[in-house]
Amino acid sequence: MPENPTLALPVQSLQPSAEFKSEVIKSIFAIVAFIVVYILLFALALVLVALCIYAGLMLIIGFPKFITLIIGAGLIGLGVMVFIFLVKFLFETNKTDLSDTIEITAAEQPQLVRFIHDIARETGTSKPKKIFLSQDVNACVFYNSSFWSMFLPVKKNLMIGLGLVNALNVSEFKAVVAHEFGHFSQRSMKLGSFVYHVNHIIYNMLYKNSGFGKGLQSFANVHGIFYMFAKLTALIVRGIQAILQQMYKLVNLSYLGLSRQMEFHADHVAGTVCGSNNIISSLERIEMADQCYQSTLLTYDKLLKENKRASDLYADHGTVFRHVSESMNRKTEGGLSLLSGPETQQVVQRVSIKNQWASHPTTPERKAYLQQFDLTGGVDHTPAWSLFQHTDDLKRSVTEKLYQHIEGIADKALVDNEAFEQFYKEDQQSDMLPKVFGSYYDNRLIESFDLEAAKELQTSTALVDILSPERMQLATSIAGLQQDIDLLKAIDAKNIETRSFDFDGTKYDRKEAGVLCVTLEIELAAKKALLIQTDKELFSFFYGKMNEILPSVATSYQTKFQQYFHDQKTADAHLVNLNEILELMQPVFSGETVAIESINFIIARLKDGPEKTFRRSMQAWIIAGAFDKEPGFRDKVVAFLASDAAYFSGESFLDNELTVLNNLVHEGWSELQQFLFDQYKTLLEMQEQSLQTAALQH
Repeated sequence: MPENPTLALPVQSLQPSAEFKSEVIKSIFAIVAFIVVYILLFALALVLVALCIYAGLMLIIGFPKFITLIIGAGLIGLGVMVFIFLVKFLFETNKTDLSDTIEITAAEQPQLVRFIHDIARETGTSKPKKIFLSQDVNACVFYNSSFWSMFLPVKKNLMIGLGLVNALNVSEFKAVVAHEFGHFSQRSMKLGSFVYHVNHIIYNMLYKNSGFGKGLQSFANVHGIFYMFAKLTALIVRGIQAILQQMYKLVNLSYLGLSRQMEFHADHVAGTVCGSNNIISSLERIEMADQCYQSTLLTYDKLLKENKRASDLYADHGTVFRHVSESMNRKTEGGLSLLSGPETQQVVQRVSIKNQWASHPTTPERKAYLQQFDLTGGVDHTPAWSLFQHTDDLKRSVTEKLYQHIEGIADKALVDNEAFEQFYKEDQQSDMLPKVFGSYYDNRLIESFDLEAAKELQTSTALVDILSPERMQLATSIAGLQQDIDLLKAIDAKNIETRSFDFDGTKYDRKEAGVLCVTLEIELAAKKALLIQTDKELFSFFYGKMNEILPSVATSYQTKFQQYFHDQKTADAHLVNLNEILELMQPVFSGETVAIESINFIIARLKDGPEKTFRRSMQAWIIAGAFDKEPGFRDKVVAFLASDAAYFSGESFLDNELTVLNNLVHEGWSELQQFLFDQYKTLLEMQEQSLQTAALQH
């Protein structure tokens, strides 16, 4: 166990901050308001139920006919279904899906379990009931909750993501676990937990209604009259939901404020037992580790397309971590990045607001909070894996869990870490732009311009004179300005609930957002114009270089640029078509219950319009060679073009045809993006090659 902070106070002496107590009071008032509104609605619903049952029985008894029996039963059903909607949350249980996890015991992992139990003791909370291992970069304490768990004691379970373990040293791992236990370490925190439960129950009541919806649909299917009463029931339920949703907004907003304070308090608890320094370093490392984890999974998706699968997720994750560290000029120790080195160029936003809808403080806010305490703990640089036994078996088992839902995975060839690294490096290289241009061309497109006119521009004879430091930052400056403008527009339109915002460190009233937005739009237009001008100058500069070397190369260069601009414009039109398909088919793809008449209308509109355009467009892209890089996908497109999909027949959807269309829309756009990027990269490589050739000639 790493050494605790020398100046640490006992955890039991910590008290929640004034801000924490204030948020608790706000949450209590919000919950009380919700309960009052709910009781009023419940009372009105009981009156409705009583009236419906009374009227239904009187109708059946007074006029004993088949039709009155159906109408009476429909009335009773209406009242009962409304009542069920209002009380169903009492019987719902929220269970965590554990199918992708592995449970461990003290017998299997004695050192790890002892380490975790010691942290629970130090933070003043009970030991977890069970410990599970998952795949990702995460850790959490969880439990299966229901309405009654607000009043009855519930034992907690601990989930540890091995992606997290893969990125931390022992001290940082202790800090993360201590933070999770810190949420439950004091009696004063139990009110926060209570608010969480109430918030979760309200959410389930309002938004998790699939079971209720199926029951209502079954009721409607009995008879046409029942269908009418089911429609009326749905109308009443939507009215109740509309009222409760406004109250939920109030409760949720209060809870989110409390949630942020709970995070700060848990950090304070963890800092007391392991040091603020270890929490801060874990936050930094986790952020990078998660990015590397996602990159690893993306690489796995590409391997699957080649009928390959990984054998060790964490060896591969470590490989990506190391390569990213090296690309950022950061050293590693024990396979872990030391988190030191030059920062990469980031998009900087000048407009900021306090995000009242955030459930967690930002990493800078957590760092600033922790740094006010003099809590420095010992640092054990040993990788957190040292706490585990049988690590190879664990890594293999969890990696297999990653693939368990993929059909035919056993037929995929296993790829070891060495082969993965080779594949990853080649894949990264294929997406890497020439370094001679720095970040000037990163994450953007070159907007179309008149190539003939651009050739006549008088430009500098040196690349460095065109790509000045200011121009090198144009793309990121434009991205930051666009984000600022979008945020200001949202504030001005009152789509964001805030009374003020900060701009360049100065506070402004919400009413000033519109005026400031106009100022930034003028600045944005100037920067965009300069970016386009720079692109033109670069085209002219390199065309001249190539023309000096070999005129045919310059001609080829211009032709490729023309083709790139043409394909880019065609892709924009194709995207409009894709959005038309997705918008039209949204009720179908989302699984909504849609009347047969509506389905027939949707399919007819699809077949007569967007699908015809889609087929012509996909045929044109095949001819252009856009899908040649992925022969398997090209074959899918060819098969689709040769078919005449109906999508719906009789009273049921043709799921295979719908799946094919949905996949072609999404996968096809991804393939087109790669096709355009490859053209883009080829142009930049031609530019780089001309510099190298010119240098050799001189």
